[in-house]
Amino acid sequence: HTSRKDSLPSHMDREPKPFRPSSSRITESLAGIPFNVHNVTLSVEQGPNPSKKGGFFSNTTCGAPADHARGFGPLFLNGPSGGLRRLEAKRFEWLQKLQDAHSALIQAVANFFVTARHNNQIVFHIPARNAHIAALRWKVFELTQQYHEITWTCTIRRLNVFSQALGIALTSYLTSI
Repeated sequence: HTSRKDSLPSHMDREPKPFRPSSSRITESLAGIPFNVHNVTLSVEQGPNPSKKGGFFSNTTCGAPADHARGFGPLFLNGPSGGLRRLEAKRFEWLQKLQDAHSALIQAVANFFVTARHNNQIVFHIPARNAHIAALRWKVFELTQQYHEITWTCTIRRLNVFSQALGIALTSYLTSI
């Protein structure tokens, strides 16, 4: 009895091995391993005389590190999409939106208490029926959740891209020694 792995042709086998083809880039368990890494070594010798030194050259080429396994579509409804750089830019934009919404909520709460004091009212809390403050509060909750989601996605993508870049750097170094 042969296992499924034994029955696969070598070009379809996506298990970790010395060369990872680009067709395996969507395999999530292999996301941290670089793909399309090629090492070329050229040794130049100057004739049969051992006293003359030749040259030894090595070159490593690779695909750009990217987290293809997670795709590049929207993270959530009307949310950001794209690669790591685009997501990082969007993450900064979402942080600005969150800070603006948070500031607006704080200002609305302060205005509520100032208005109550001017009207000679003693209040210790904001009633739930205050629709304006409730809407601002809900907006802060939504933006916080979306900001945390994009931050987590950027973190996972950074880890996979860093792992790939580290693998490429290590491969390049090892071929040069």
